[in-house]
Amino acid sequence: MLYEPTIKKNPRQLAIEQHFHTAHAISLFYDFDKKVEVMELSSGEIVRRHKRAKIFCTKRTWDQ
Repeated sequence: MLYEPTIKKNPRQLAIEQHFHTAHAISLFYDFDKKVEVMELSSGEIVRRHKRAKIFCTKRTWDQ
């Protein structure tokens, strides 16, 4: 997906990578290791990730 890049040096301090679900909401599904099981649709593989993992973030696709 294409996104509009921020102005050089990001003078308005816009977030570029944002969680599309809050980290708190993701943590509600933690297991004993404080990780969440996620199925990657492209491969069908199930992986375990922490709530701050890149898989839960997206490039900025909306205005702040």
